[in-house]
Amino acid sequence: MDDVQIWWVGLACMQRQDDPDQVFGSLQVVTADMQPRQPIPFPPDRDFYTLGDEGQRLAEVSIPVYSGPVQDVGVMLTLIEHDSGDVSAEKKLISQAISAAATAALTSATGPGGILAKPLIDVVAGAVVKIGVDVLGLGDDPYPPAASTFTRDMILSANERRKPYKHPHDPKTITSTDIVNVSGKDQGDDIGQYHFHFDVRLSTSPSPPGQPQPNQPQPNQPQPNQPQPTGPGAPADVVVALNRMGVDFSVEEGALRSWLANSTFTPYPAIAQALLNMGRTLTAPVYLDVVVWNYEHTPGVASPRDLAGVRDDVLKAAVLEAYNVRHGQQVKDFAQILKP
Repeated sequence: MDDVQIWWVGLACMQRQDDPDQVFGSLQVVTADMQPRQPIPFPPDRDFYTLGDEGQRLAEVSIPVYSGPVQDVGVMLTLIEHDSGDVSAEKKLISQAISAAATAALTSATGPGGILAKPLIDVVAGAVVKIGVDVLGLGDDPYPPAASTFTRDMILSANERRKPYKHPHDPKTITSTDIVNVSGKDQGDDIGQYHFHFDVRLSTSPSPPGQPQPNQPQPNQPQPNQPQPTGPGAPADVVVALNRMGVDFSVEEGALRSWLANSTFTPYPAIAQALLNMGRTLTAPVYLDVVVWNYEHTPGVASPRDLAGVRDDVLKAAVLEAYNVRHGQQVKDFAQILKP
């Protein structure tokens, strides 16, 4: 039996570009053992996902992207908003470009895990340079690339993060452990944002729907009524304090609280405290999960695990980007999004 499986389980439209969006793309996995892996074009059963209308904001997906031993696993994503191009041809082009970038990076790695020691976003960005030239010429709009690494520690703690997710504008519900954010503008400056939901399943994790549940105990799986820590600095209090300053969230609150309680494996406690220490209120709200994603995907910046590790300039830039994307603005000065 494989020690871990990583499944792509959902695609959530947080902000649409068109009415509605038609999106497709490709997913590429790279692993610490540097084994070559095939790209995964999506969707596999149609030309594109149609998302954005009321009640149609969440696509349920069931695609295994990795199965094997516990190790660092990187996921590289490209997402294309369809306008008028040849979808079949573009899926092939995208898969070839991102696969070639991953292969080149693996070839240049100096030893096991070498590729995952580098920013994955830099690798996939190189692939999208070609995609941008070719796909834009065919009439479609590529989003900026996205990449995320499931570290070995993150995989082993996955059961602690597993939560149900329900989009506020869609009746469907999915269960996931991790979210990768993709956002950007099309040629008409329309802003779009999508969340890729992944579920990391250890050999003792709950089985996928329709499969028998394992009999082994699951010590890491939180019980439904398990209380959250209380007192100053408890996740519930941090959520309230952040909300007062104009920082909310686009993920399930239970998942957010679990991240805020885990300073060992997530940057959420450190970044949340740094935001609160600013002592200022935003003129319009930003999503904490998007701010964290922006911060972690800043080239050359380490993911912080304590307050001392948070860079003020990077944090302000992450907040400003989250603000502009959410509200369709192009503000360049952080001070302009603060209340007097």
